[in-house]
Parts: sequence; C-alpha cells; structure tokens
Amino acid sequence: MAIVEELPQDVLIDILSRLPAKSLVRFKSVSKHWYSLLLNPNFISLHRTRAPLCYCASRIVGNYPYRWQMHLLPDRTSIRDLDLSFTGPHLADSSLYRGSCDGLMCLSEKSNIVICNPATRECRPLPQPPYRTWHTRYVGFAYDSKTSDYKVVRVATFRKTTLVDNRIQIYGMSADSWKETDAVVPNRDFTTYYHLCTSLDGIFYWLSYDSSTRVRAIDALNTVEGSFERISLPAGIRSDGHLHLCLMDDSISVVVPKYDDQRGETLFDVWLMDEYGLKGVWNKKYTIGPLLGSHIPFGFCPNREVLLSVCKNGKIVSYNHSTHYIEEYKQLCDLPEPRFITHVFPYSESLVSVKRRVDLA
Repeated sequence: MAIVEELPQDVLIDILSRLPAKSLVRFKSVSKHWYSLLLNPNFISLHRTRAPLCYCASRIVGNYPYRWQMHLLPDRTSIRDLDLSFTGPHLADSSLYRGSCDGLMCLSEKSNIVICNPATRECRPLPQPPYRTWHTRYVGFAYDSKTSDYKVVRVATFRKTTLVDNRIQIYGMSADSWKETDAVVPNRDFTTYYHLCTSLDGIFYWLSYDSSTRVRAIDALNTVEGSFERISLPAGIRSDGHLHLCLMDDSISVVVPKYDDQRGETLFDVWLMDEYGLKGVWNKKYTIGPLLGSHIPFGFCPNREVLLSVCKNGKIVSYNHSTHYIEEYKQLCDLPEPRFITHVFPYSESLVSVKRRVDLA
C-alpha cells in the first residue's frame, strides 16, 4: 500500500481508470483520497472513455406472464447473465428494458420506472409520474448534452371508446422530478413494445404507426423546447417491414429490410436523415446483402458492422459491409428459446452514479 501511495497522481489516475468499475467500487474504502478521486467527475469521464465495449442482449423467457433476462456479451464466444436483482422490489420480473446510456439502464414496469447502474449496483426509483394510472405507452431514456442531464420521456395514453388522449411527461435526473409538456401528441398507435427510442441533441425519436391510414412515420420530441413533430420516412419504403431506428455517423438512421421471397434472401437499405424537419431529408447510404434467409436488424457496432437476428433460428450475427463476412455470437445462440431476443445493444461499464444528492451526503 505504501508503494501505491508514493505513485504520482497522474500515474495513479492512469492505472485506476483502466480497471473494472466493480473493482473501483471496492477501492472507495481504501482511503479518503481514493474515495474523493473515484467520485471526481473528471475521473468518471476518463474511466468511461476507457471502459471496454461489449454488448448486452435482452430476451423474453417462458410463457405469459413473460419474464425478461439480460445477458452480457464480452465477445462472440462468451456470455454471462446480467444480475439486475438489486432493482427489486421496485420492479417485477416482467419489467421492460427501455434504453441505456453511459453504463446506465432504464427499466420500467407499468408506471414504475428505475434508472440503475449494473456495475455499481445502484438503483434510483423514479417518483411516480403524473397520470400514473394511465397506460404507459412509451418510455425513452437518454443523455441530453444541451442540458447536461439524463432524461426519461413517458407517453401516457387514456383510451375510452373512440377517445384517445396522449400526454407527454419528461423526467430530469438533476431535478428528480417530472414535468408535463404542452406538446400535442396525435391520435395514433406507437410501435414501442420492441422498438426503442433514439436520441440525438436533446430530441427523442421513435417509430409510430397510424392504424387509420396505415402509414408508419417517425415521431420526434424536442425535450428542450417541448415541441412534437412527425417526420416522414424515406419515400417508397414498405410500412409492414421490421424497420430499425438507430444512430449512425451522428445522424438518425433507418434500416429498411427488403425480402425476396423467390430467392429466399434479405437486403437492407441504410438511410441517413441529413436534415431535421417535418418532412425529413433522407439520403440512402448503401445496401447490405443480399443475405440468405430472413433477418431482423438490431443496430450498428462502432466498427460499422450491423447486428442481425436470423428469423429461422433466432441466431444473432454480425455482418461486415466491407468484407461481407458474417460471424455468429455462438454462446447467445445456444441459449434456450433464442428466437425471443428483443434487443442487442452496446454497453460499457461506468462509475456514473444514479444517487440523489441527499443519498450522497
């Protein structure tokens, strides 16, 4: 211990910033100096940039009432369960994964919503939102760089015969409170059970479907201005395909599958939204494939490989657009009922705390 204490501060920081978050949580008890260092925002930010990237998979297990399980995928050949039991008793086994950011995850079950850090095993149950007895139609979670705050968005819906009333509430982690926006939400269905929100520059995007017109679009909520807009998808795409909304090259991207039933192949058109606005200005980036069989897209890896689910057997594969090389996530494919995997998303451990100021005192 004496040798460690004699290390220069910059060397100590360089070493500690490369260690797993789970180890650093234990190191808080080494000394007051280490405790203060590990809570320093600059150190937490440095550690987050150096944390190795892996992937996390969410899947449904069993019959109704369904249970959800999460699995960490450090690489293509290993897997381990992600223990989220510390979030109880705030959530049930049927809680839904709603999004992740900077090592934090958002989970919800009806109007019960929590933000947690699986690496530090911290959990923040959110206060009950307004209209908590209404149906929670949509929950999104992201970091808003414009306000330097983590935000949760909830769309609550009240339906009685032909009357539908949608309300939007926004939770800010800094203020630890909900506020309702004046934005008018159109009367239409939200395809949010499996589709997650995508956030960019303080704007939440998610796919929606108007059952009366059979038109699919993108809904955008500006959390700073409190405005709500509908953005048209690229012209000519099918509305009944498994579209995937995600980020690519710091732009909103839509991955559109095209199925060739005669050849038994799938292709994917990748579109980027070049300009934000009501109509949306889209640019077709490239086409992935053809791939043998039907596939569902999950999103892009940092190296721009695309993650896909094979419909026939539920296997998860990555496809390299440049080399056309396909690799399987073998351990995930060997799990029982793999076809019920709903999300595969990038995840890195972090020391970002979800505790309130009063809890830190």
